[in-house]
Amino acid sequence: SMFRKTLTAALLAAATATAAIPADAGGSLSLSIHAHDHQSANALATGLFLYSMIQGGGRSNADVYQRGRGNAAAISQSGGGHNAYIHQEGRGHDASITQRGRGHNYRIYQYGRGTRAHVGQYGYGQSGMIIQYGW
Repeated sequence: SMFRKTLTAALLAAATATAAIPADAGGSLSLSIHAHDHQSANALATGLFLYSMIQGGGRSNADVYQRGRGNAAAISQSGGGHNAYIHQEGRGHDASITQRGRGHNYRIYQYGRGTRAHVGQYGYGQSGMIIQYGW
């Protein structure tokens, strides 16, 4: 599928780029997935919802999981039908999700140290996710 090809290309590019960076240089790697049309947004939202149900979530529309030190997370929602999740493991991460309107879905996953992600969703039915690793 197009999604699988895009994901594979992104991961190969990231692996190639990080192979030349010394381990002590510091930095981060991010993979961001956003739906650009209504059909893709619905498919991504369904996948995110099912994953959240498997992980024991789904009851709350705003959840934060943190493990480590010095992490900061914020979720702000107005309107209805939103679903937001921030997952931070490591130290020094900073993330926020702002959702205004109706029916938005977003996930942020941060690992390692020192990554930043701030997302705003406005209007109706947007979906996406970002996975970050910092060193």
